[in-house]
Amino acid sequence: DVGGYHTGTSSKIIIPSGKAGTYLFTGQVSYATAASGLRFCMFYKNGSQVATGNSHFGSTTWDTTTGTLIMTVAVGDEIELYARQNSGGALDVVGEDSDNYITRFGCVYLGA
Repeated sequence: DVGGYHTGTSSKIIIPSGKAGTYLFTGQVSYATAASGLRFCMFYKNGSQVATGNSHFGSTTWDTTTGTLIMTVAVGDEIELYARQNSGGALDVVGEDSDNYITRFGCVYLGA
């Protein structure tokens, strides 16, 4: 966490003092195998959805959704990546495995 964007107690990116401006946010969510339903990821700003990443139908292998978003934010804004699926039951999200299925969320400061 270079720059103090993460509190360490949540999955939110919180824009620190002196860093208002335009950012590139990236997210990737990898889901366990399930043959039915859709999987997708969504970006939220201060509790409201602002964008949706790509979506995938269920498959018999691991499934990964990704999203990117360029957005102007203010100090204190909270950005989150949500994982959603509708397979009809619980579905694991993969942290990381040997085949490079990974769930991650980050940002790059582009400038004021």
